[in-house]
Amino acid sequence: MYEHTIIAMIDSLVKDNVIPKAKRDDAIRSLSAYWDDKMAVVWCTNDVIERGKEKGINITEERAVEIIKEMHHRHDCEYGITWNTIDFYLTESN
Repeated sequence: MYEHTIIAMIDSLVKDNVIPKAKRDDAIRSLSAYWDDKMAVVWCTNDVIERGKEKGINITEERAVEIIKEMHHRHDCEYGITWNTIDFYLTESN
């Protein structure tokens, strides 16, 4: 997993007081080591919002969350989620 994603996850846990700030770097190292031989593709609401802007479609954060959840629920694991998938949901939402 990309380091910026791991850092964002750990920072969220620190912010919510799930792990102490003093353990932040240890947690980053631990998660980095865990993900060293694995891969995950992560799509976020910002991807949906920015793609909407590129297509001239205004998408709210709330609608982007709905789109992300719907894509996850309905995706075909044989094909995954692509920019074309996001484009489909953007046009479906208008």
